[in-house]
Amino acid sequence: MMSRALLPLLLCAALSAGCGRTVDPHAAWRETVTQVSTLPALAGGHFDGMLAVSNLLAHGDHGLGTFDGLDGELVLHSGVVYRVDVAGAAHPAAPDDRVAFAQVTWFEPDELYSVMAMNQRLFRSTLDWKQPDIGRAQAIRVFGRFNFVKVRSVPKQTPPYGTLDEALKSGEQVRMLKNINGTLVGFRMPGALGGVAPPSFHLHFISADASTGGHVLDFEISAGQIEIDDTPVLHILLPTLVR
Repeated sequence: MMSRALLPLLLCAALSAGCGRTVDPHAAWRETVTQVSTLPALAGGHFDGMLAVSNLLAHGDHGLGTFDGLDGELVLHSGVVYRVDVAGAAHPAAPDDRVAFAQVTWFEPDELYSVMAMNQRLFRSTLDWKQPDIGRAQAIRVFGRFNFVKVRSVPKQTPPYGTLDEALKSGEQVRMLKNINGTLVGFRMPGALGGVAPPSFHLHFISADASTGGHVLDFEISAGQIEIDDTPVLHILLPTLVR
């Protein structure tokens, strides 16, 4: 007769996961960009928050976006969600803050490039050459010393909302951050997506001391590193378009 003491051991051997192994709770999202809402919805003025920051973090540790009512630029860097307000000050977002639009992923770089002096135009043309558009999303992280980063933010909007263009024209705040250490966080989306996601390069910035940042309009890096994470799957949480 089999000893009862052996039963737990045999059960462990039978389980495919195996005893003592740690199950990765984020495994389902490792090679996926999760997008909250769509670009046409955001552009059309659907600024209501869809998802809490605490839930967004289940889908990644790297990304960008904006909050309910466009109340701040969202930067997700190394697992921390920052809100950059209209004055350019960055603060950790609260778990219950709601997100109107975002793109996030679990960042695991596939390619690394060390770079010296490079402006935004050269950055884009270099990546177009080294990383041609093959129909996949690419998460991007660029960190180092920047000669300047030109960033923007907008003030919080109140219902009834206008369009995104109207919000930018009426209240866009542009700042030039000079001689600063920090990280560009974002994505390059494939042309095959059409207008569902922001086309091509979309980057936000967070300073090394996490005190400032914003949506990137232009930059020039003096020295740093580019990291690319090729991602084959896009998961979209569609907005509820209330009429």
